[in-house]
Amino acid sequence: MTPSAPPPLPKRVGSAPAKRRVEMTPSALAKKVEHRSAKSSREIADELASTYAMPSAERRTNKNLVRAMRAANREFCSHLRRALPLKRSKKDIADFLTKVEEQCQEAERHNSDEFV
Repeated sequence: MTPSAPPPLPKRVGSAPAKRRVEMTPSALAKKVEHRSAKSSREIADELASTYAMPSAERRTNKNLVRAMRAANREFCSHLRRALPLKRSKKDIADFLTKVEEQCQEAERHNSDEFV
């Protein structure tokens, strides 16, 4: 079962977006990117820029961050695929699941980096 697509970001009608007072955290950006896999990096950056009144420099920065997030995600998926052999025994599957859990724990340990 695939997760349903999130509702589109709200659009303001007739007035300019309110000025933001804080910067979007990497985890917030990652959540927005995760639910928009069908859109290009540019489309996501443009959508966020119009919703959050971002200047063009920040839009370009976000576009590059989206590209980096997608590249990291592809690399992680590739790493997982290489870890599971084609001819699998129950031990291979158990070893694979252990490795996946270790990789996830390692990624979660770095979660606090964005607040430094």
